[in-house]
Amino acid sequence: MLLAIVCPPLYFLTVKKWGMFVLTAFMALMGFVLVFFVVPPLLLWAIAIVMAMYHYKKVQQTKMLDDHALKVGQAVAANMRASMPPPLPPRA
Repeated sequence: MLLAIVCPPLYFLTVKKWGMFVLTAFMALMGFVLVFFVVPPLLLWAIAIVMAMYHYKKVQQTKMLDDHALKVGQAVAANMRASMPPPLPPRA
């Protein structure tokens, strides 16, 4: 998460989101080029940080939901196995 705040282009590069990497790298580059003006680079940097943090939050939510679904599914399967009657012996 610190990488998403400090250097959003590098964050998107590590998670292999190429479009977002190019976009945030362009905004960061423009921020460095416009360093003599105070507001535009800070605004571009803030937008890049917001985009990186939004993506990070979405990825973490997806992981959490996947983990929760797996745990619930395992619990339901265990309950179903426990409540099933034993199989009948084959007829001869």
